[in-house]
Amino acid sequence: MEEQLKKLKNSLHNVPDLTFSNDDKQIIKQRLEKKAVTSKRNLLLSLFQLLERPRSGTEVLTLLRARGIKNYEYNEGTLFIKLHELEQEGYLQSGWIDDVKEYQITKNGRKQLHALESKQVKEATKLHEIWER
Repeated sequence: MEEQLKKLKNSLHNVPDLTFSNDDKQIIKQRLEKKAVTSKRNLLLSLFQLLERPRSGTEVLTLLRARGIKNYEYNEGTLFIKLHELEQEGYLQSGWIDDVKEYQITKNGRKQLHALESKQVKEATKLHEIWER
């Protein structure tokens, strides 16, 4: 193990210093921010789609993982915070059934879901058009 660490340390000396112009830094920052927004939008879209029928937070977590969404992989508690926030904003409603809290999308949440789906369709159409050129 110690030998591997020595090799890693030595290899770090061979990495050239990377310098970025301010323009490059700005472009990288914009792309990362855009990716984060897209990721959040896709997560919200998935949550709303999954909550078309009543589901527990644990069930939602399992279904998100099945979709390959791992935002809550090691911090499941943040999913419950997000569900609570969406409930407070009027996008979800909840109720208790046999000691299990279940969440479901509201009318307001459905409006948001349709807006997110429309945006996704428009983006997919643009990508398809670019691909077909």
